[in-house]
Amino acid sequence: FWCTIEHPSGSSSMLESPSTLCWSTASHVSIAVLGVLGFLLVPAPFVAFSTFATIKCPAYFADHSEVATRKLHALRFIYVRFQPSRYWYGLVLLARNLVLAFIPMVIHEAGLQICVVFAVLLLVTSAQQFTKPWLTSVANLTDSLLSNLLLLLLLCGFAATEMSVTNQWPIRALGVTVFVLFLGGALAAIVRSIYLFF
Repeated sequence: FWCTIEHPSGSSSMLESPSTLCWSTASHVSIAVLGVLGFLLVPAPFVAFSTFATIKCPAYFADHSEVATRKLHALRFIYVRFQPSRYWYGLVLLARNLVLAFIPMVIHEAGLQICVVFAVLLLVTSAQQFTKPWLTSVANLTDSLLSNLLLLLLLCGFAATEMSVTNQWPIRALGVTVFVLFLGGALAAIVRSIYLFF
């Protein structure tokens, strides 16, 4: 429900539906209310619960009772993929995904969106490379390589938005190459995981 089209009267309308005036029609207000309610009913409680569970994890690790073991078993989706000392990294990934989902809703300029997404991904990738949270070194290396290829692909996309059509072929070629490498790396990681599983 972006309001970006400015009218001479000073009002604005939705980008996707120019006939819908922002904050002055019932349809726009209802869309905005449903969006906020949807966020408050699904992602917000899940993030709050995951944050609370991550904070409580050390106490559950220290407590060897049956109740604590059941709680750890129920919460394993948060920490099971990471080293025991990096149990909190699931919360980092959850926060990254939440921030990435909000960027297009908050920032309307394409170039600025790309810069902010790049900064968020660079920050999380740097944290991953520094902490090496995954259980295996192969998983850490794969995450690092795929994240860096994603950053390079994002950079190619940003460069292509600022170029004229006649000068875009080198960036497009590099972008396609990076995408193929990214896809190949992801497929290789999936095949290796399946091979190790069986």
